[in-house]
Amino acid sequence: MRYEIKTQNNRIEWYYYINEEFDSIQNLDMRLYFPQELDSYLERNGFKIINKFRSFKEEEFSDSSGKQIFICQ
Repeated sequence: MRYEIKTQNNRIEWYYYINEEFDSIQNLDMRLYFPQELDSYLERNGFKIINKFRSFKEEEFSDSSGKQIFICQ
């Protein structure tokens, strides 16, 4: 896993093996959004943020949250 600060992309390489023999590498690039950044994108595009959670169980969002789950209108 490698985080690229300039693009805010997290690059993950998946190594696939078939019958214990190497087969291929697949890349997964994920764009990361800082909490204030995502709030701003939503609000600037006409959404009202009703609530924000750290999980689909509606746990309170905090500094250690790994996810951002929004309820918007």
